[in-house]
Amino acid sequence: MRINDDKAYLKKVGNALYIISFHNAWQNLFDSLYCFTSDFMEDRNQLLSQKRELL
Repeated sequence: MRINDDKAYLKKVGNALYIISFHNAWQNLFDSLYCFTSDFMEDRNQLLSQKRELL
């Protein structure tokens, strides 16, 4: 496996070490969006938005 980049992020999660391309760090997320089925989180019970005081 190779990374086509001159820099990389190293991220330790538990006992695993992830090597992430520096210039395309978000690409894996974007590519994975098509893996979700159309019923993903269909039954999610979203709470109503809270009214908050303006800052």
